Amino acid sequence: MGYDLMVYNLDLQARAERVAALQPDELRRKAVRAASEKDAAELWSIIESYLVTRGGRGSRVSRHTLIAYGQGLDTLLEFCDRSSMSLLRPKPNEPFSFIRQLEVSGVAPKTV
Repeated sequence: MGYDLMVYNLDLQARAERVAALQPDELRRKAVRAASEKDAAELWSIIESYLVTRGGRGSRVSRHTLIAYGQGLDTLLEFCDRSSMSLLRPKPNEPFSFIRQLEVSGVAPKTV
């Protein structure tokens, strides 16, 4: 493993642990606030932490996977902006509209 990759993985693990170390109520408040404000950076910190601390690959999660999840978050937040969809209280058909948008955009079914 190259030095740069080792430093990247250590930094990734440290970021993930900072979020994972939060008490459940504090993490929930952080997540609710980030979702209500559609704060991409805060939402990403929670997603990244989950992938590293609870995902099957742990801190060995690939950069490709992290990039794909980041793009997915960006796509979801863009949809929310265009449609005024709330992440916390979406109307019944809004999540399905998002899925239909992904299908129409040509992404692979596995990605959807």
